[in-house]
Amino acid sequence: MNVLVTGATGRVGSRFVPRLLQQRGVSVSVLVRRPERAESLRRLGAQVVQGDLLQRDTLTKALERIDTIVHLAAFFRGATDAEAHEVNDTGTEMLAERIPFRKRQRKGSYCDSKSPRAWGCESSVWLSSTEKATRTCASSCLA
Repeated sequence: MNVLVTGATGRVGSRFVPRLLQQRGVSVSVLVRRPERAESLRRLGAQVVQGDLLQRDTLTKALERIDTIVHLAAFFRGATDAEAHEVNDTGTEMLAERIPFRKRQRKGSYCDSKSPRAWGCESSVWLSSTEKATRTCASSCLA
């Protein structure tokens, strides 16, 4: 399984990625704006991909060969309402628009642990191409 994690250098991601890297058969890529912040994750075996949720071209490249996305990126501390909306809502929508398996190009899964408002859900979001990428609320990632 090839997993892309956004928000890997944040509070949740920096704890989640090392555990994910311990799983057998899992290859982990992390999408980061500043690669130097992900050096410890690279040393553990993560592939560091420089990019930004708000830059379509970097998202498309980051999603190559990915079959599972764990979207943990969020902006809230010190953010204005406009900045938080841009990253948390617009960035999430831009990521979701580019998911290759959403349009049944291939099998895959998407888990969003913190931006469910973009999908109209109260909890985490799970999308699976095996269910036509329908919107479903779920409580856990990588179930």
